[in-house]
Amino acid sequence: HRLSFGNIPDGYFLKRQGNEIIGEQVSGGGTSFIQKVRLTEDRVNTTTTLQDVTGLSFNLEAGKVYGYMFFVVFQTAATTTGIFLSMNGPSSSITVFNIRTPTSATAFTFSNRRAWNTGAATASIDTANAPTLAMIEGLCIPTASGLLVVRFASEVAGSEVRIKAGSSGVLYDFS
Repeated sequence: HRLSFGNIPDGYFLKRQGNEIIGEQVSGGGTSFIQKVRLTEDRVNTTTTLQDVTGLSFNLEAGKVYGYMFFVVFQTAATTTGIFLSMNGPSSSITVFNIRTPTSATAFTFSNRRAWNTGAATASIDTANAPTLAMIEGLCIPTASGLLVVRFASEVAGSEVRIKAGSSGVLYDFS
């Protein structure tokens, strides 16, 4: 069966009210409280220096409360090469994020961070050149407007780590 709700304009969401489903305007004048991004091409780093993953980012406004999740598909060139994942963003009164990075089909590293550009590289991966999913989730309250962006580096200088096209992110504006 298929339900039809007519034309719900942009800036509205569906809400149950009693026995009816209605379209209600999103608070903030119709601006969506959810944004999403998807990487359209691979990004490569062969250095141990963190680099932005261009395309996995959102612009943030000062004074708002944001939650975010990034689904980062990566691969490394060798089983002895790990990946360093982190986040960067504007000055914030609260910055907290978690990174879960698999190292095999049954193991992962988990990192709880309270500052931008922090974390630790994994020491290895079980299979070279195999797509692997890392998850980053966090919350921040920026005191300045600026860019929220995923960052990455190789654990071994000269050995490639790759963030794959299709990696995606979701930003929630809780203000």
